Amino acid sequence: MIEKAEVFMNVNGELGAVIIQKTPIARVNQGSTAYYIDRNGRKMPLSSSFSARVPIVEGIQKGIISDEVFKLVTVIYNDEFLKKQIVGVEQISTKEFVLKTRIGNQTVELGSLNELDQKIKKLKVFYQKAINGKILENYKTINLEYANQVVCSKK
Repeated sequence: MIEKAEVFMNVNGELGAVIIQKTPIARVNQGSTAYYIDRNGRKMPLSSSFSARVPIVEGIQKGIISDEVFKLVTVIYNDEFLKKQIVGVEQISTKEFVLKTRIGNQTVELGSLNELDQKIKKLKVFYQKAINGKILENYKTINLEYANQVVCSKK
């Protein structure tokens, strides 16, 4: 649980320590195995006394955290809107992803991470319009894979 620790002694002979705790950015569930991914992309054990509010990642291949998975969960962790809205990430193939949302309980078909910034902008605009229009609960899936459009399917 410790990312970095420094122990030192000052000129008065007093012992001091600086400890930096690891920061989980996602939780991986892989069969009976579960662990966190920290902000450096390394595996981190679960805590028996603390549960981080981070997205749950499923579909990891062979226990290896790919660069794509790490990139996506880092983007989610660093964006306040996504951090609050995305509760799950599913890797459906080597480089394609589906997101699970908190509000509305939709699945967001993200596809590959190509043009990820554009896809996130489209999702934010969609949510702004859908929440203001109170139509969000009408949709089951939100597809961001196509250029310049958001394709939704109704419940």
